[in-house]
Amino acid sequence: MFADLRIRDFVEKLASESATPGGGTASAFAGSMSASLLSMVMRISLRKVTDETVVKKMQSLIKECDRNAKEFLALMDKDAEAFDKVMEAYKLPKSTKEEKEERKSKIQIALKSAALSPLKTMEVVNNTVSVGADILQYVPGSVVSDIGVSALLARSALQGAYYNVMINLKYIKDKEFNKEVGDKSLLIKQKTEEVLDRIDKEIEKITEGKQ
Repeated sequence: MFADLRIRDFVEKLASESATPGGGTASAFAGSMSASLLSMVMRISLRKVTDETVVKKMQSLIKECDRNAKEFLALMDKDAEAFDKVMEAYKLPKSTKEEKEERKSKIQIALKSAALSPLKTMEVVNNTVSVGADILQYVPGSVVSDIGVSALLARSALQGAYYNVMINLKYIKDKEFNKEVGDKSLLIKQKTEEVLDRIDKEIEKITEGKQ
């Protein structure tokens, strides 16, 4: 679907009057770019790394980031599909009592799915950011700025996905579900932001010549 479009076509779709693709899909796309940049940084760095232990570690992390980039692309479509199902549920007939009850039930089911998709995006962002922090000490200074851009994209993906989790929870009636998903998303957000803040500080030191 959207993940298979050319960039120009995707941007045009994003700007259209259609509700999908929307912020959730854009957040997952930002995540994919973040992971892909880290893969690029490591592939370039491998040309200069001589320590065999570091080489093996980077090769493993490259595979991890490549998997994350592909998972983000899948999440671009999953997010849009989940939101489309919410819209479909709202369009169900509500003439009779039975129809109203069925409509309410399907809306709630669809909203839960729409909340879980961006939560998964947040989880993959967290994993990607951890890789960025892990490799910073091994890469040459010439590609440090690319890790910085990756971190910025990851931060956008994280915050965007968090917004999408919370806006869906707002309309879900299941308090237990809301607490579980809300608490989990907030914890992921806080932990990931802590790592992103450390990356930012390290990159500022390097780019400003303080290290």
